[in-house]
Amino acid sequence: MATNFGFFNDHQPKIIKLPKHAKVVLHPEEEVLASYHQTFFVLHKSITLTLAAILIPIIPLIRYGLFNQYRGLVILWSLIFIGYFLKEFLIWHLNTYVITSQRLMKISHEGLFKRLVMETPLDRILNVSYKTTGIASSLIGYGDVEVQVVGLVEPINLKSINQPNEIKDYLWKAHIDSAKNSNQFTEQKISHIQEQQGYTKHNQRIL
Repeated sequence: MATNFGFFNDHQPKIIKLPKHAKVVLHPEEEVLASYHQTFFVLHKSITLTLAAILIPIIPLIRYGLFNQYRGLVILWSLIFIGYFLKEFLIWHLNTYVITSQRLMKISHEGLFKRLVMETPLDRILNVSYKTTGIASSLIGYGDVEVQVVGLVEPINLKSINQPNEIKDYLWKAHIDSAKNSNQFTEQKISHIQEQQGYTKHNQRIL
């Protein structure tokens, strides 16, 4: 779910405000260009489990006329699973990917009170790729964007996001623009590092 994808249409990013839960402190002259979540489809397992857990016990109770007798237990049971789904939904909502004029940030929550923030300056991006996996991924149009970063062994993965091909292209363009304005990582240096890491001049990984 994108907060702003207007820049894919006119290539002129609009400045947006982040939700308060992101708690991102911007650098001087830094502006937020886009923020987005994983596709809502990632919640389908939680939705299915919650509906099944609530409906499966209720149907036979109603069929055999026992619903009123066990109404209190049914309500308690339903509230437990509704609470479970609300927790999963809140974690989904809190997980945010942010692109600013200077950085890429991945804000993730493994639990309501366990927060991890990964970020990289745009000029340190080494390679950007994306993949879709499975029929649902291809039909719905979501996938994973993998961002290789100078100095990090493991890539920054933006998982299950809509329009991964557009995001991949935009991140790479943002990296090129940022690298041109940086004295630390020029385009030539990035190409040299790519070759050392096993990438061709066409920005493809050699397996």
